[in-house]
Amino acid sequence: MVNCTTALSMPHTIISKSTDDGALLIPILHRAVGLGYLRRPAEREKVMKIGCMIWRIGDILDFNEQIEWVKAHGFEAVEFWTLPGSSGVWQGFDIKNASPENIAQLKRILDGFEEVDIHAGFNEMGLRLGGKEIIRMEPTFELAAEIGAQVITVHPEPKTDRTSEAESLERLNDLAGKYGVCVGLETMGGLATLQNVLLVKRLALPHVGITLDVGHLYFENGAAFENYGTLGNLIDEVSVKIIHVHAHDYDGRHDHLAIGHGFIDFPDIIGALYRAHFLGSICLEINPDREPPADILKTQKQLREIIISVHYCTVK
Repeated sequence: MVNCTTALSMPHTIISKSTDDGALLIPILHRAVGLGYLRRPAEREKVMKIGCMIWRIGDILDFNEQIEWVKAHGFEAVEFWTLPGSSGVWQGFDIKNASPENIAQLKRILDGFEEVDIHAGFNEMGLRLGGKEIIRMEPTFELAAEIGAQVITVHPEPKTDRTSEAESLERLNDLAGKYGVCVGLETMGGLATLQNVLLVKRLALPHVGITLDVGHLYFENGAAFENYGTLGNLIDEVSVKIIHVHAHDYDGRHDHLAIGHGFIDFPDIIGALYRAHFLGSICLEINPDREPPADILKTQKQLREIIISVHYCTVK
């Protein structure tokens, strides 16, 4: 019998094989018995979904072509920014200038994904959102409702007091409830992030949760989870509502790296997410200036292997 805890703490070698009935055998590396296999049923069970962020994928800059690439390579989910992007660098969806025809085309191209998520644009987000500013976000919520998006991720405003943050989250909660979506407050790293996480937990708003950005949480030497030992322990002990995840590795200097190009303990994090009953989307945020498309696909495969391994070790 393979010890799941031991197996998951070891490096994941990407060696998988299929059975005659189409099931996938997932490798578990164990120091005592060597390489063993767990059987994944051919029919997909409820497990975490893997998505990909639309920025630029290698030389693919066109927004629609990026989505088609993500779909063609077996991602269950996709996420995009409601900003036009930067010429020649990256592209999002230009919500400010989008016509009804643009939105109809977007709906068509998104068809087939299990989950669609939105990252609110820089000019729309932040917690200092009172009066006119909160109204400016409404087109993003309208778009989310129109295309069936599940989560809108926002960044916290770095310089606000807790009272204004709480009021802004309550406003966002009302807006999310109106349009039938959820708002994920992204973790940006450092001690301020821990305070935001605790605030979201304390408020317990029905339509607001945390977008757990794994790479950002390792900023400042992991200050956000330092008192908990590991990020997995933070997830276990704080028990905040996590509704979305951004996944990328971090090497102490650069974030948005492919898994394995940094030092983040992904099995620890995925295990904690399962214990938290998270079954949402884990979106890969890989910097196209640092990683080629091949490494995005390698990360997808590694992450899927970890997810399935944790799934079997947790529920079987």
